[in-house]
Amino acid sequence: MNISSLPAELLAMIIDHLHGDNNSLLASSQVARSWTEPSHYHLFHRLSVFVLEPEWFSRLLALLESSERARCYISHMVLWTSHWTGFAAYEPMCHHIISRILSKTQNLKSLTLSGVHLQCRHGFVPEHDIEHPSPSTNLETFSLYRCQTDTRIEPVLAYLLGCCTSIGYVQLQKYTPPVKASPLPDLSHLRIRHLDIESHGADDLLPALKICPPVLAVTLVVTSQVLKLAQFISGVGRDLRALWLRLPSSSSYLRRDITGSDFKDGLILPCKGLQALHISTHTDTDPYSRLGPEENLLAMWDSVTHILSSIPAGLSDLTLDFSVHAESRDFFRQAVHWEDMDTTLSALRSLASMVVTIRVVETEFDDDYEV
Repeated sequence: MNISSLPAELLAMIIDHLHGDNNSLLASSQVARSWTEPSHYHLFHRLSVFVLEPEWFSRLLALLESSERARCYISHMVLWTSHWTGFAAYEPMCHHIISRILSKTQNLKSLTLSGVHLQCRHGFVPEHDIEHPSPSTNLETFSLYRCQTDTRIEPVLAYLLGCCTSIGYVQLQKYTPPVKASPLPDLSHLRIRHLDIESHGADDLLPALKICPPVLAVTLVVTSQVLKLAQFISGVGRDLRALWLRLPSSSSYLRRDITGSDFKDGLILPCKGLQALHISTHTDTDPYSRLGPEENLLAMWDSVTHILSSIPAGLSDLTLDFSVHAESRDFFRQAVHWEDMDTTLSALRSLASMVVTIRVVETEFDDDYEV
C-alpha cells in the first residue's frame, strides 16, 4: 500500500501536541498507534493493492464494508497483479466485486485495473441472485490496462462503467474482450467526457454507449474497428466535438490491414458539430505487415486523404501527425502530394488552425526528430 497524503484530522492532532518534549513524544506514540491494523486504513487517500492471490480482492471489499473511514477517505485506487506476461498468468477477479467496491467508496475519484483476469466467480448463478448496485459513482478517471475477460460472461467494460453516472476520462489499453457476450447493459445514464481507446478489443464498448462523449480518441488497426466506429458515428457519435484517429503500423500481436477504401463512405461526415480533428500515423519496416514499407506508406496516405475528403464543414482545428521510417523518407517526399488535398481544405471556410508534423524515425540511433 502506497501512501501519498494524510487526512487533515491526523495533522491537526500532531500539531496540537507539539508544544514541548513530552507532548512531542506523546504525539509520536499516537501516530505510531494509528498505523496498527486495522485502524491505519482510514489514513489512506491513495490505495495501491498489489494482488498476489484472488482472495485479496474479497478482503479489500470486506474492509470497505466494515470501515466507514476507509469508504470516506480513499479517493484513488489501483488494483494490479504481479504477472505481466501471458494471459494465463493473470490473477482472476470477479467484476461484480469491482462494482461493489465502486458502490462502497463514496469519494473515489480514480480507479485503475492492471493485469487482471476479469472472471465471474458466480458461475451460472441466476441473474436475479447477483447483486447489481445502482449507479452512484462519479469518477474523474477510469483506466484498464492489460486485462482480459472470461469468454462466457457479460460485456465487462459496459458493466463496470455502468456502475458510474459520470466519468471524466476513460482510458482502455491492451484489453481482450469476451468472445461471446450477453446482451449489452443499459448505459443511458452514463456520461463520459473523454474516451480513449488504445485496444483492438475495447471498441466493443462503443455499441453500448447511449450518450456521446464530447472527446473520442481511438486506435484503428483492422477494418472491423473502422466499421464499428462508423456505426457509432452514424448513431450517437454524431455529437462528437473532438476526434483523434491513430493509425499505427502492425504490431507483434495484431496486423494492420486498413486501407483507404475503408474510409470511402465518409467516416466522419455525420459529425456536423465536429470542431477538432487529430490524425496521427506511424509507418516503418514492420516485419509483420503484409505490405512493404513503401506500400504501407501509400496505404497510410490513402487513408488520410479519404478521411480528409469527408471533413464536416464546421471543423476549425486540424492536426496531422506523421511518423515516417528513415528508410522511407525520400519515398515519402516523392510520393506524397500535398496539393491533392488543396481542394478539400480550401472548401473548409471555418478552418482556423492547421498543424502538420512529420517525424523521421532513425534506425541506427533509435531517435526521433522533427522535419
